[in-house]
Amino acid sequence: LFYFPRQLSKDTLHWLDTSFLAGTGSDFNIEVRGNLDQFPWPDSKKGLFKISGKVKNAHIDYATGWPHLEKMDAALLFQGNRMELLANRGALFGNRIIKVKAEIPVLDSPHPVLLIDGELNSPAGEAIRFVNNSPVLKAIDGFTEDMHAVGEGELNLHLEIPLDTDGEGSKIKGSYLVKNGNLTADGDFPELSGINGLIEFTESSFTAKNVNTRIFGGPAILDLQSEEEDDALRVLARGRLTDSGLRLALDMPLAARLHGSTDWNAEILLNKDQADFTIKSSLSGISSSLPPPFDKDPGKILPVVIEKKQQSANQDRIDIAVGTITNAKILRKEQSGEMIPERAEIAFGSVAQLPAKAGIPLSGRMDYLDLDQWRLVLSEHPSSAANDRDMPISADLSFGVLDVLGRRINNLKLNASSMPDGWKLSMQSRERGGDAVWQSAGHGN
Repeated sequence: LFYFPRQLSKDTLHWLDTSFLAGTGSDFNIEVRGNLDQFPWPDSKKGLFKISGKVKNAHIDYATGWPHLEKMDAALLFQGNRMELLANRGALFGNRIIKVKAEIPVLDSPHPVLLIDGELNSPAGEAIRFVNNSPVLKAIDGFTEDMHAVGEGELNLHLEIPLDTDGEGSKIKGSYLVKNGNLTADGDFPELSGINGLIEFTESSFTAKNVNTRIFGGPAILDLQSEEEDDALRVLARGRLTDSGLRLALDMPLAARLHGSTDWNAEILLNKDQADFTIKSSLSGISSSLPPPFDKDPGKILPVVIEKKQQSANQDRIDIAVGTITNAKILRKEQSGEMIPERAEIAFGSVAQLPAKAGIPLSGRMDYLDLDQWRLVLSEHPSSAANDRDMPISADLSFGVLDVLGRRINNLKLNASSMPDGWKLSMQSRERGGDAVWQSAGHGN
């Protein structure tokens, strides 16, 4: 229980009366010297007002909407026209206080401001918990809301909290040094492990340079910068990926035929609900034992570009280009929490265009294709050959040479369309031409 002079501003008095929720005091000394009619005295020459003491296990609600300071031991000082609180023990959620200084520099100001400078031992999970339970979450558009982290860290905070606006308009400046952290998030966000780096932030910005981590088991370096206009976080990433990492990233059985390691780079635009990205690699250092046209020696350059852009809240588009061999455009929609292809085109040696209606047309030309080799590969990885029969597939393809069923066909023009129980085919080549129906029951015409 404190007595405070009524000359203090009403907002300062309200904060002093309501912010100390619990704790015990000891060793308090009060010294008042001077003409009380002139209080508060601007300097110690005309008078002195001083209250000093210790508080133990204090619980302080320093600003609306911010996590409380708890179990805090501190030295409390009122002197002249200022208040100061110095602590070296306590907690901000699970963040352990190393040292905290809280100050109201002008107690009788009509617009009093609370200044807080803190240094905390901050496990990564508790740092995210602090962000998610403070006004910082709104400032970064809820970006960290679905994130989970482990690891050690050091959190430094500088807060300027106006007491006459109930905390609205607060200024924040801080940094977080993460040490060997791991980060996961809901959705398609890849796990980041072994994170080491410095993250800096304010009430409206988020920045990090040269953060070291591992993605899909390979080393990577991240630069992060918030984009105020888009309410998003821009990430520039670069790293190296091994064949085992590629298999994790692609989640495709055919990736088992890729070997070696390669460099990659990416630009990612993140916000709470979506992620747009462009990923590029030359695939230098990667070999492929897939049949042509996807066979590859490790020294060969084969540029790959994967781009994803959100089209609406529940729809995105993925563009994939593999050198001049093939490119694809895929429009996906959300269905029962998963992104399902709605329509797409895969083009060989030409530019893919999204079809106007649902389906997957195949188009373009290949100089050579050994269908027998591909059938063998796909039989080893049957899930790679599976497709959704609800999605109609068509083909308008030409081949310089096609090897199939032990025979070679030259200058083949193939038109095909899927049916519920098979395929309808029309073929024209140097050797033969005609129409056919292939049925999955094992007989055809």
